[in-house]
Amino acid sequence: MKRLTNIFKWLTGILSLVLIGLLFISYQLDKELDDLNGQVLRDTAVAETVREPAQPIGVLLLGVDSREGKFNDKDSSNNDSRSDAILVASVNPEKKTTELVTLPRDTLVEMEDRLDKVNHSYVYGGVDLTIKTVSEYLDFPIHYVVEINMQGLEDMVDAVGGVDITPTITFTDKGYDYIEGQTMTMDGHQALTYTRMRKKDPRGDIGRGERQQEVLNALVHKLISFNSIANYTDLLDVVKGNMRTNITITANFIKNYLPAGLTFNRTVVENYQDVMINNVYYLGLDEQERVRVSNILRNNIGLANTITDKTYINEQANQGLLTIGNTDNEGSFIIDDTHNKQSDFDASESEPTENKDTFW
Repeated sequence: MKRLTNIFKWLTGILSLVLIGLLFISYQLDKELDDLNGQVLRDTAVAETVREPAQPIGVLLLGVDSREGKFNDKDSSNNDSRSDAILVASVNPEKKTTELVTLPRDTLVEMEDRLDKVNHSYVYGGVDLTIKTVSEYLDFPIHYVVEINMQGLEDMVDAVGGVDITPTITFTDKGYDYIEGQTMTMDGHQALTYTRMRKKDPRGDIGRGERQQEVLNALVHKLISFNSIANYTDLLDVVKGNMRTNITITANFIKNYLPAGLTFNRTVVENYQDVMINNVYYLGLDEQERVRVSNILRNNIGLANTITDKTYINEQANQGLLTIGNTDNEGSFIIDDTHNKQSDFDASESEPTENKDTFW
């Protein structure tokens, strides 16, 4: 009996230590998340309000590049940031599935009263105009947005100890050799170089979008496998300086939505046309392809197929027209390309496969 009493005391002591440890970890995690929210939380306009903690959601992921390392809140007057990686995620926590679609940065879309490249929406109106533009173009509700800068991606990959990637094409860039079909563990700079290259890819921005999805998918799975509070603390420190979002990150939010991240179904657009207007390149997504990717996103969160029709966008582009409603005194459409003339961001946009190394 005495021996059983001692064993019971020993087990009780161990259990107490475990509970204390768990309480400390929980307290530490809550403290870290509160601190994180205090630094990354931002106000944004969204298509709908999420009222239930675990309902299906739409998330806009923006890879932002800036010479000054700043995010764009409203306009480009005092900011050089550009959203050159645009991904839309349809997350269903009940089915535990996520559909991820990359929208090429040169995609010709309707933006207020004009037609323009989708990534110019971030320059003209910051994240709010980007949410509105992408949501309307894909006919898909966006509830949350996450912005992460290029340096943040590099640091995140390093914080998790690198990611395993199997390149889809063979190329050499910045001293790194990437061999098709040969899996390699990439550090942050290698992964960043892999996602940014465009001019050596025969599919241009489409191929680059696929590589961005590869790295994101590998990063998410590496994050899920993390089991060290010390590593999480390092990672949260990286996130604080490189991310902005309208998500209030809580342990409950992570618990509800993290399982859906285990299954990433990736979609890259396939059918499109190259459009040149005033020596500037635009990507005109075929209407059937736009509807296809829209329905992939919509169906995953329980929405019916889209009934919107955006054929007029390509029709206007084929006529060399960039505006929708503005006309001159003779009734002709006005071609407004002042942004392309004024911005040195787009110096390489006359060729569809060219890209400055400073941007995605």
